[in-house]
Amino acid sequence: MRHLAELRVLHEQIIRWQNMTAIVRSLTARYPEHAAPLADLTSTEAVYADILVRRELATEGETYRRTADFDAVPARIAQRWHNTADAELGPAYVRYAAAGMAAVYTGPGRLTELLTAAKVTGPPPSLSSTPLGCSLSTGAETVPALVDRLIRSSPGLEVGAVPMATPEISPAVADGRIDAGITRGEQPGRGVRRFLLRRQRIGVQLAQHHPLAEHPEIEIADAAAYPLRLPDRTANPVIHDQLSALFRDTRPHPRFHTPAVSFDMSQRDLRDGVTLAPAGEAAVTAAPAGLTWRPLRGAPSLTIHLVLPRVQSPLHRRIRAVAKTLAHELHWLPD
Repeated sequence: MRHLAELRVLHEQIIRWQNMTAIVRSLTARYPEHAAPLADLTSTEAVYADILVRRELATEGETYRRTADFDAVPARIAQRWHNTADAELGPAYVRYAAAGMAAVYTGPGRLTELLTAAKVTGPPPSLSSTPLGCSLSTGAETVPALVDRLIRSSPGLEVGAVPMATPEISPAVADGRIDAGITRGEQPGRGVRRFLLRRQRIGVQLAQHHPLAEHPEIEIADAAAYPLRLPDRTANPVIHDQLSALFRDTRPHPRFHTPAVSFDMSQRDLRDGVTLAPAGEAAVTAAPAGLTWRPLRGAPSLTIHLVLPRVQSPLHRRIRAVAKTLAHELHWLPD
């Protein structure tokens, strides 16, 4: 399995390809006499072949196919370009093509830069792109729900999740590289405002056949008797320190370790029936088959924050309002 970041890059590439295809179809319908040269625009084999091959490698074929249909152009994308003036179609195609090609050859690390460039030279506000920076750990549930709500509540607004290292999110919001961010924990940073978006119970992910899985709640001291997997501290120092602090007073001292792979969708190391992974309650919905989650009795909450610039535009205020409504509707901030 490839890292989740790679899958998200592939998803961004597929959305770009669908936009390019829709643009070409719109121009062909308007100017059938130019059908032949327009057809050549969709023959960017370097993008097409690379996505097809890497989709198979990254997901063993079927998982990713269920999440994003490469060949189909969603009705929302088709309608968008059907109603767009000719003068905007050409530049839009160039932006999507260039970003897709660059993502293939430069990998996930350049995605933020690519989206930033697209925003600077992008279409007018009614068709703007809104990059939302997020860590991999918030991508399973919180970020998709917010992105979906923003898209559905704001016709014409394109919102895309941009996987980033957590310490990079607040600086990227502050200097305008991305419009907003979602972080686990209240991350430090100047030039931004943080809004509490979600509060989750802290527990542990573990194999269903683990001896502690039979308990509805687990004592912190009992969990400390088993090997504990913590995320790499460089990825999110705030959360790493919060999770490790849970076990500070337990005796004997717990055995912490960091996984060799930064993100393993199958969670192989938890399937030994011994290792535990401290995690927020969202792990319940994201748990692979064979794994489960149990809360730790007496543990504090894990928080997720929306990060916006200190000086906010109408777009930022819109994001804040939608996020606040969503958090209320989904009971993300229990009393």
